[in-house]
Order: sequence, then C-alpha cells, then structure tokens
Amino acid sequence: MSTDKIEITIEIIKVVALSAFLIFACFDAEFPDVLWKPAGLLFKGAIIVLSYFAGRHFAGVYKEGWKNYLLIFYGIGIITLIAWAGLGMHTEGGDRFFGGGETVVDFVPTKVERANHAITIFLSLIIPAFCGMYKKRKS
Repeated sequence: MSTDKIEITIEIIKVVALSAFLIFACFDAEFPDVLWKPAGLLFKGAIIVLSYFAGRHFAGVYKEGWKNYLLIFYGIGIITLIAWAGLGMHTEGGDRFFGGGETVVDFVPTKVERANHAITIFLSLIIPAFCGMYKKRKS
C-alpha cells in the first residue's frame, strides 16, 4: 500500500510542477501567437491525414496500379503548382462566394523560396497518399 501512496505523491508533484511552469509561462506569452500556432499545426496535420485517405480512396479507381499512382501524382502536382504560384500573395476585399477583390503582394519570393515551398508541400502530401494507396492495395 505504501508504494501506491508514493507513486501518487510523485504524480501529484509532477502535475504541480508542470502547472507552475505553465502559469509562469502565461505571464510572458503573446496569446494570439500561442493560440494560432497550434491551430495551424492541427490544420496542416488534418490536410496530411486527408491526403492519406485520398490515396486509399483512389487506390481502386483503375485495375492497373500504376494508373492510380499517376492519378494521385497529377492531383498533388496541381495542388503544389497552385500553392507555388500563390506564394507571397493574398486577396483582400473580395466576396466570399463570388470572388473579386484586390490581390495584395506581401513579399516577392526568390526562386529558392518558391522551390523549397513547392517541394515541401509536394512531399508532405505525396508520401501519405502513396502510403494510403499501398495499404489499400495490400488489404
């Protein structure tokens, strides 16, 4: 019985220490950054999970496996091309459903920045999609 009390006491000390650290961190934190960064990471993670399930879905479109892989390759290539072309720009003042507005250039990316952005997006989407296709075809 005494070992259970010791383990519970150690867990309570850990929780109190972590809580104290978080309380002290709250005094110096900038909350918009603190709240939006995890939300952005969760959104990116959801996109990667959707890529995996899209790969599973498109694994059985054609009988020949290589055509399914090409289908995913082309789809993700188009997504990457759109992201590459829009790097450094956004639209302001447009209608949500009908478009319009003014395109604002935030910064002009270099060729290296564009290339790095495109490769990051492409690899982040193609690897889970191909893994999803492979798992679906094996099952």
